[in-house]
Amino acid sequence: MDITTQTPKLLSTFDTAKLLGVDMATVIDWCQQGKLQAFKTPGGHRRISPDDLIKFLKQYKMPIPSQLNQYACIKCLVVDDEPDIRKVITHVIKSIDPAAEVYQASDGFEAGAKALEFLPSIVILDLGLPGIDGFNVCKHIRNNQRFNHTKILAITGKDFPDAKTRILSAGANDYLPKPFENKELKERLLKLLQQ
Repeated sequence: MDITTQTPKLLSTFDTAKLLGVDMATVIDWCQQGKLQAFKTPGGHRRISPDDLIKFLKQYKMPIPSQLNQYACIKCLVVDDEPDIRKVITHVIKSIDPAAEVYQASDGFEAGAKALEFLPSIVILDLGLPGIDGFNVCKHIRNNQRFNHTKILAITGKDFPDAKTRILSAGANDYLPKPFENKELKERLLKLLQQ
């Protein structure tokens, strides 16, 4: 099995070590100390569920490898100055994952604070924000290593000619002009979450 392309339902200590880039003895120590939940097979081998591994990584503020994304609930930050748009986007996210954690911000300052507090896996970012605009928020996120795995979907109601080029250059992963259909938003989000 190639751990880099797929994740089994249960992980061995070897698979876990390879996935996290640590020594297998380190994973065994975490299990023995009770930090990482595992069970033993009748043959005495430890097995770790992806859910338990994700809980461990979150508890110790370690990055979650992309191979585990399919097991992690979505943690999303919706940044838009229009409450109705935030509500629609939240509804679409919850239709993808009812357990998703959705945080909201109405301006660039609040977006920066909440991004640092919650470390979202995806940010849906309006470009036309009051205060710090979406381009600058995007650049700040991209310049912080804590957000290396965070996906950014930029949205805007002012679809000027170079908006898409500018925001993708600033580090966004995708761009969606307003108004958009919920179905299209859902498709874009699913695509980003699978990357």
